[in-house]
Amino acid sequence: MDHSEIGVRMAVKGRAATVAAGAN
Repeated sequence: MDHSEIGVRMAVKGRAATVAAGAN
């Protein structure tokens, strides 16, 4: 796994968390 893949995964996780927090 390279750093770009890690960055993408973390960005997706962060976005999902932000959306979930905004929905509450």
